[in-house]
Amino acid sequence: MMLKDGKFIREQPPIIGANFHKTESREYTEEELEWQETLLAAEEVQDQFDLVEIIVGVMLIIPAVLLVFLLIIGAFTDA
Repeated sequence: MMLKDGKFIREQPPIIGANFHKTESREYTEEELEWQETLLAAEEVQDQFDLVEIIVGVMLIIPAVLLVFLLIIGAFTDA
């Protein structure tokens, strides 16, 4: 509502989404298609690195924990 000369003037409420135009189909440029392929390939490679990092981490952590455990046992046993 607007105020004019000390009185409110009634206005029509705004129509939400009045300027939105949905496109049914869109033609992508060569550059856009190239970027899509690049970004999708990067996500795929990142997923593979995550799996490799988990496997390597497990392969390094388990022997380290076992080594610490053996050192603790060796410290408490009489040699």
